[in-house]
Amino acid sequence: MSSVTVIGGAFYRSLALPFVSDLLADQRVGGAMAWALGEIPMVIVLVVLLVQWARSDPRETRRFDHRPEAGDDSELVTYNALLARSGGHRAARDKGVSY
Repeated sequence: MSSVTVIGGAFYRSLALPFVSDLLADQRVGGAMAWALGEIPMVIVLVVLLVQWARSDPRETRRFDHRPEAGDDSELVTYNALLARSGGHRAARDKGVSY
């Protein structure tokens, strides 16, 4: 789009197209159209990805919420153990004990 010379100018001049008066202007218009039309698929892909992401989050939340009811609370037990360990370190640190 910002070129000052026509790409393939000799070829296009040899065609002598009656509807193209300025090859450089025509090249710039074509470049602008290619650039703009290349953005449309990118926007479509972005919208599709955002919609899929928005739909997957509630499904994952529902699946995670139902897991403890099924008896699989291993992540909760692990998290509670982590909290207990960090709480123990904090209590020991407050008393001046170092590990």
